[in-house]
Parts: sequence; structure tokens; C-alpha cells
Amino acid sequence: MGKIGALLDLTGRRFGRLEVIGFDHRIHKPYGTWIYWKCKCDCGNTKVVRKDHLISGATKSCGCFEKENLNKLAFKSTHEQSHTKLYYVWNSMKQRCNNPKVKGYKNWGGRGISVCDEWKDSFYSFYLWATNNGYNHGLTIDRIDVDGNYEPSNCRWVTMKVQANNKRNSKHEEEVK
Repeated sequence: MGKIGALLDLTGRRFGRLEVIGFDHRIHKPYGTWIYWKCKCDCGNTKVVRKDHLISGATKSCGCFEKENLNKLAFKSTHEQSHTKLYYVWNSMKQRCNNPKVKGYKNWGGRGISVCDEWKDSFYSFYLWATNNGYNHGLTIDRIDVDGNYEPSNCRWVTMKVQANNKRNSKHEEEVK
């Protein structure tokens, strides 16, 4: 590994599934220069990637890794609803109860709050409950008992104002129940 002009030569270095096979081009901007390297992915494809994306780990493959793992993502498109607000609510509810990497997990899953079996694996069940129990745009899902789980008997649709009053540290908790 040497230098190409004033550039540190990345040829031969590996970044995730990508191996740098050579310098491609650079673009001069008023705020700096973007340097692009041609890479060969373990799957056989080639991809031109910005140097800072390689170094930071933002780009680790030609895109094949994401394609291989689509079936593992929570946003599966099997019911034509995956881009709706209600699907986002359902997925977010599951994430904050099950995924320790989610911001705020400590306030839900970390406290033992869970999603009932009926909703956990079935967006359709959640969808039916929501549409039969007052779901409307602008409303948010609220647990009536803040220490209880997400389940049909403990959830309702409320405005943000009502929900803001229904939390563990609220002094107005009695008014919302």
C-alpha cells in the first residue's frame, strides 16, 4: 500500500465484504474533496464507494448483504400495510418491548412490559383490534395501566395530551383512567 498522488492507496484493503481494487475518481467541492474507490464485493459485484463510507463502515457490501437479510427485517411487506402509520405503531411497540438497542427500551421491555401473543406475531390481529377500537390518524396507542402489557384489554387510542398525563411520574394519572 503506497500513495497515489497525495492519496493514501487503499488498494487491497478490506472493508466488510468489500476489497478495494483501485482508485476510481475524486470530486472537488467547496467544503472538501470526495474520493471514490472501486471495490469488489465477496459476491462478485463491483461497486464504487466514497472513501469516508468505507473507513466509517457505512458501506460494507455492494448491497447484497441487505438483500440477503431482508427476510429478517421487521418491516415485511406481506399484507400491503407496511408503509402505513398503523404498521409503524405496531412495529414500534414491538421494538421498544423486545429490542434492547432501541432508545427507551429501558422504559418498556427493560421494565418487563411485553406485547401479548395475539399481537406479537400478527399485524393482522393488531390491525383488526385497532380498527374496531377507535384507531384514527392523530391518535396514539396508550396502555391504561402504565405497568401493564400491550394487550387488547389494557390499550386504547388517545390524543397525545391524554397520553402525556398517563405515565408513571404523572400527578394527573387518576384523571385519565
